Amino acid sequence: MHESLNLSIRLAFFHQISLFPSD
Repeated sequence: MHESLNLSIRLAFFHQISLFPSD
């Protein structure tokens, strides 16, 4: 269960980075 939550958080974080690319 914890793994699923961690994955969701990672995905959300990645999505935010995609919205605001620091490159």
